[in-house]
This record gives sequence, C-alpha cells and structure tokens, in this order.
Amino acid sequence: MRRSGSSGRSCSRTGSSDIARGATTPAPAERRFWLLFLYGRDYNVKDITLVVNEFQAYLLQQPLAEADAYFGRQIRQLARSYPAYAPFLGMFEERYGGSFAAAAARLEKLLEAPLSQGGESFYTVRARIFEAR
Repeated sequence: MRRSGSSGRSCSRTGSSDIARGATTPAPAERRFWLLFLYGRDYNVKDITLVVNEFQAYLLQQPLAEADAYFGRQIRQLARSYPAYAPFLGMFEERYGGSFAAAAARLEKLLEAPLSQGGESFYTVRARIFEAR
C-alpha cells in the first residue's frame, strides 16, 4: 500500500544539491533519485505535495555532518533492493553522493532568511522544486 497524504511528519523545508549551488530546481538525476528513494519506502510518488514534504524531511532529519554517510548507505541499499537501478544509483552516488550535507546546509541557511528574497517567496520556490523542466 502506497503512502499518500500527510505522513504525520511536519517540515516546511525544501532543497537539493542544486540549491546548495544556488539553483532552485534539482537536476534530473537528483529528482530521479528522490523519487526512487521515496518509492522504495512505499510513498505515493505521484502525490507531489507528499514527495516534496518527505524530500524536505529526509534531507534535514539527521545532523549535517552525517548526511552524506546516511544517504550513501541509502543509495547502496536501494541498489541492492532494486538491481535494475544499480547502474543509475552507482552513477548517482559517484556524482552526487557527497552533496547532501552541503544541500542541507544551504537549505538551513535559506530557511533562516526572510521568506521573500528577490520578490519570490519561499512557497513559490517550494512549489517549483519538483516541476518538470
């Protein structure tokens, strides 16, 4: 049974390693990883609000110093659970595996800033996180 709607967790945070580099939309490989990551945890990945909320919560649920190691373990577990995705996940870990702590740090800084910067609200940015490019 796929999880849908509220997971019971509350988090108003959003981010990706692209945000750590100053952008507001994840790279296609990052988006694909997050969808696979959440699918592997039985989330309804067609519910974009749920995806964004859980993406936020998972990104920031552990200390920054442990984020890269945590997600490295998750990537390797996904590869074992979904062997067909192992090549993608291997590439993803090599390219993005060390970016989670930086993304979370950038996100924390973003969230500490006023909600409106440059005429755009945090909620507008959040809504774009998983829009198709």
